[in-house]
Amino acid sequence: NKRIKMVIIPDSVHTIEEGAFEGCENLNLADLSKQIKTIPNKCFSRCKRLKYIIGENIVEIGEEAFNLCVSLTEINLDYLTIAHNKAFYGCQNLKNFDFVSNLSYIGDYAFSNCKINSLFLNDCDYLGTNAFASCLELSEVIINNDIENVGETPFYCCSNILHMEIRDSISFRLFDLLATNMGEFDSGDYKLSSVKLATLSPFICWNMKSLKNIEVTRPVNTIPNNAFQNCENL
Repeated sequence: NKRIKMVIIPDSVHTIEEGAFEGCENLNLADLSKQIKTIPNKCFSRCKRLKYIIGENIVEIGEEAFNLCVSLTEINLDYLTIAHNKAFYGCQNLKNFDFVSNLSYIGDYAFSNCKINSLFLNDCDYLGTNAFASCLELSEVIINNDIENVGETPFYCCSNILHMEIRDSISFRLFDLLATNMGEFDSGDYKLSSVKLATLSPFICWNMKSLKNIEVTRPVNTIPNNAFQNCENL
């Protein structure tokens, strides 16, 4: 529907249907009921002029709910804990990403192609494949907990990350967060130069040729095999 410019959903409404406003390309503002906890799949997908979402108690955002909402600038998500696949894919003008720090579940491509500068993950249990892929303005990543499930290359093509800090033990190589193969990292596009780690593990910094500084915050008795193999600028 190309005529809809504003939506006000009264507090008597508790749910919205999937795809309810999908493709409403002239929709500018949506004021949601305080009773709505979940924004369902594709609810506002491809609403290219949508700028403002007012919703105080949202805890979950479905797949592609704001997919390609390229004008979205403001949304209150203080209570959000789950963002499913492509929830905010391509939301290039969203300004405030503080809410991401509270997410426990971040789906595949959830924030891909967004303009995030700094990222803090405090309670994340699931970090999906390409979750932050091609976030080219991302320069700092701080992970405060041991993420149990990590998909493939959650920071794929985030070539401008300068500093990464992991404050708990991890079971993956840093290389695997960023690239799918050695050739991509060897291209010289990646700028990651500083890493702070709580612990070390075999191959943790393998082939990260851009690294210049590494700090380990917990006591280390031995350096694991190949932990810094091919870190030629360290």
